[in-house]
Amino acid sequence: MLKDKKLLFLFLSLSIALFNCNSCKGNPKQLEKLEENKAVQETEAKNDNDVVAKVNDYEITRTQLDMVVQSMAQRNMRFQKNAETPLISRKLEEEALNNIIDNELLYMKSLENKIDDIDDQVLKILDKIKKQYKTEEELNDILAKDNLTIDMLKSNIKKNISIRNFIEKDVASKITITDEEGKKFYKENIDKFKRPEQIKASHILVKVEKGASEEVKKEALKKIKEIQERIKGEEDFAKIAKESSDCPSSSKGGDLGFFSKGRMAPPFEKAAYALKVGEISDIVETRFGYHIIKCTDKNSAEVTPYEKKAEEIKRRLRNPKIQKQMISLIADLRKNANIEILLK
Repeated sequence: MLKDKKLLFLFLSLSIALFNCNSCKGNPKQLEKLEENKAVQETEAKNDNDVVAKVNDYEITRTQLDMVVQSMAQRNMRFQKNAETPLISRKLEEEALNNIIDNELLYMKSLENKIDDIDDQVLKILDKIKKQYKTEEELNDILAKDNLTIDMLKSNIKKNISIRNFIEKDVASKITITDEEGKKFYKENIDKFKRPEQIKASHILVKVEKGASEEVKKEALKKIKEIQERIKGEEDFAKIAKESSDCPSSSKGGDLGFFSKGRMAPPFEKAAYALKVGEISDIVETRFGYHIIKCTDKNSAEVTPYEKKAEEIKRRLRNPKIQKQMISLIADLRKNANIEILLK
């Protein structure tokens, strides 16, 4: 099983579960581009000759299908609990196979667009993947466990780039969202753009474990009081936090960043929100132990103006339209393709 490395996982699993292609007959340009993948397919065929489907002349093998099934099972909670159940297992295989078919059809279509620097793009991504491993041999060993090679990985990356380029150029770029649509969404969902009052604070914690004895609590209280005296003596709060706080925030001088109500333990929150900027609290006890809190900044509640969220809103409205267009496109590609399901 492959290591859980994001880039490697992306190019070897569900996103584009294909390694090569020798289909799309009748288009000389496509055939020329596909020649380089023949050797890869021959290598793959030796690993597993069990063909589970054909898309035009392209054969999808059990090796490919198993890899995508594994990826889907790992990422989808509804399959994880009952992956071994025959009905669920079959449904998972069918979904995985349909994903591979759809991606292969998209790749065949994407070859109509030429990407001059695609080989350079592949090498850059491959280099990023290699950097996640100590040596190239380590990566090769991991790939080998799934009967894969660097050439298969490069082919898969290349297909991913080609499909993404096609979607952006031929689908996404043609879909626009107007300001009128954006503002309508903004007004109808104004609550999503309200920012509650926030406070920025630092703290020093003397931790007390749950169920600690009275003696331990007494020692912790003594320690926090000694810290309090140092603060009153005008020692630097951040410096003391780095030296004495039991919270991970100690590395940042106790800085907790901005937080709104409902994020912290109630006694901590109540004390923090009662402070003015620059003020330091008395000793505050929570279930974590004893704290001293310093308020460093405040943001009042506000509604973020449309202009600041316009691009985000447009992306949010654009994505469903892209998905709808892609569903329609894939349906058309399927109608015009020769698809043979051989899954047993």
